[in-house]
Amino acid sequence: MVLVPYSLWFFGQETVALFRRPRGLLGLAAVNVVDQILWTIGCYHTTASQANLITKLQVAFVILFSFLFFREERAVIRSAYYLGGTALGILGVVAIVTAHSAASLLPRYDFATFLLIVVALGWAIYAVWGKHLVMRTHPVPMFTVVAVHSTVGFAVVACVAGDLDTVWKASIQSTLLAFVSGVFPIAIAHCTFHYGQKHLGSAFATSITLIGPLITYFLALLIWPDEKMAPVQWLGTAMLLWGSYLVVQAQRKRGTPLDRAPVAAPPE
Repeated sequence: MVLVPYSLWFFGQETVALFRRPRGLLGLAAVNVVDQILWTIGCYHTTASQANLITKLQVAFVILFSFLFFREERAVIRSAYYLGGTALGILGVVAIVTAHSAASLLPRYDFATFLLIVVALGWAIYAVWGKHLVMRTHPVPMFTVVAVHSTVGFAVVACVAGDLDTVWKASIQSTLLAFVSGVFPIAIAHCTFHYGQKHLGSAFATSITLIGPLITYFLALLIWPDEKMAPVQWLGTAMLLWGSYLVVQAQRKRGTPLDRAPVAAPPE
């Protein structure tokens, strides 16, 4: 609803061309649909904290795939600053999502855990494949085409496995929440992420997203006055900030012109 008119207005020719020749974008949309469905099912069978913690495995998968497929990213990935910063960031995320009982976050090797590991792998495939495709186009029309085909895929799944009556029974509040969710954490976030991948690299962009849980907690502190962070969470905050700083420094020290380097990626 938002991306299509925006893309047609500002990137008309490119958007139409991508719709006519979607090629790899169809595969990217398929990965998106499967990953989102598995994520929803996984969250349903576990806690939000466990789900976020397990899916941070995506960072390791993205680093591995980026090292294999993108020669221009290997110098940054090999950096001690980058590896140390990413490790600190992951440890910081673990500390932040730990509320008061660390034992409650110990991974359970059940169906939900398996699904969320698959989700982490799926996101890594989505990120690295997206980096390959966005190098030849603008991220906004690219994700617009992905979003349209993803919507078609979700509609098919909804018709086969869902109850379409819930669409008409949804309250105004639920509909508004879905709209805001679609615009900000999906439409805008995916476009900006792919823009970051295009100019900074897939591994670097994914590592920076580790700061997400920190932003979530600070927003929660502003919205809900009874929200509090335990000492271990403040420790995790410090680790996450320091790790993010090291990752950024690794990129700056290497100064790799990622957006001008040749791309070696898996076939479309």
